[in-house]
Amino acid sequence: MGDREADQILVERVQSGDKQAFGLLVTKYQRKLVRLLARLIRDPAEVEDVAQETFIKAYRALPSFPKATRMANCCATSTRPNAC
Repeated sequence: MGDREADQILVERVQSGDKQAFGLLVTKYQRKLVRLLARLIRDPAEVEDVAQETFIKAYRALPSFPKATRMANCCATSTRPNAC
């Protein structure tokens, strides 16, 4: 099973109400997201705040999350203002 399939299973579990599955997605993508944000934002505290907001937006968007979309794409999109 590849990353895309594993992520899709986790997303489906979250959509079914499994909050622990979302924790697994956060654990998987947090370092990548923080590294991306650190290149754009100089203040480490602000990086952490934006990362947290990004995951909140992604969580709220999951009920309408298209099956073909990767979690990484949702996180990247959620970093933009007014995304998700």
